Amino acid sequence: MYITGLGNISPQFTYEGTTFPEEARNYPGNRLFCVEPEYKNYIGPVQIRRMGRIVKMGISSAKMALADAGITLPDAIMVGTGLGCLEDTEKFLRIMIDDAEQTAAPTPFISSTHNNVAGAIALQIKCLGYNYTYVHKGFSFVSCLYDAALQIQLNQASHVLVGGIDEMTDTKYHNNGLINNWNTQTPDTLNVFEHQSLGSIAGEGSAFFVLSKEKIKPGDPKIIGFKQFYSEEAEDLSEAFHQFLLEHGLLGEEFVLLEGRSGNTRYYPFYEASEKVAGPRAVKAVFKHLCGSYYTSDAFALWSAAQIIKSGHVPAMFLPSREIQNPRYVVVYDHVSYGEHVFQIISV
Repeated sequence: MYITGLGNISPQFTYEGTTFPEEARNYPGNRLFCVEPEYKNYIGPVQIRRMGRIVKMGISSAKMALADAGITLPDAIMVGTGLGCLEDTEKFLRIMIDDAEQTAAPTPFISSTHNNVAGAIALQIKCLGYNYTYVHKGFSFVSCLYDAALQIQLNQASHVLVGGIDEMTDTKYHNNGLINNWNTQTPDTLNVFEHQSLGSIAGEGSAFFVLSKEKIKPGDPKIIGFKQFYSEEAEDLSEAFHQFLLEHGLLGEEFVLLEGRSGNTRYYPFYEASEKVAGPRAVKAVFKHLCGSYYTSDAFALWSAAQIIKSGHVPAMFLPSREIQNPRYVVVYDHVSYGEHVFQIISV
């Protein structure tokens, strides 16, 4: 499966063009916010007023990916999301509470469903093909990759639009803070690794891809492997990662290991295990200080890995352990919530 189109709205300045921003944006405290484009460039002004923020992000980043691939109509649309349209869900619940459960407008409820983003994209681009939304916490986005690969291998689709999207609302940020999910020690997001604690930094994002059976442009990177794995034991993770690299001929080889470390010491045994398996030849890099922690952060990681392959270097913002020129492989390892592990391999 080739990545032929990229679109990414994230806490970094990624929505213009398909290259890395020159500098990483830093945010005070432990929460990152998406840098959003001018939505009227992608959506009609009348429609914008009726759309929630996450829907606008999804449609815009999807259209960016399609434009990058030079495709107007994909054969299928798949969206992964951990929490869906959270802002609209909160709005619907507030109306229910304020009206003592007597009356409620149907629009906020309709807009709150998890498949609203995929449906809105299909309506915008008039795609009548296969349309599916996966809601599997940290496995949401990788489930889309499984489905896309299946559709392409069975010749049901040649070009598939795939995305991972989640938003961080004030309510979610506050409530997760009550259970110590966030790092309260770091003064800002880029220095989170110097102020580690039992908590991550909050993030959000919308990354979309056009996955195709064949290359469209020279240099389109290829996804050669991916896997989801559940275990709460670092030893199990080590064995699974060892087998994954062995299956794809990368055990002991040189590659970029792009990890989802976020300064959360609770998860460090897993990352230490993955680094040990990767071996000394692997160039270690990290990405969550750039996007934050959310259920589909592995979509941001895939976008980053594709950019590394296309550009031939690992930018300093990813904090690589050493320089490497023209890496042939990037291996993504992300640990989203406790016990959920995602592996991806992207190559030239």
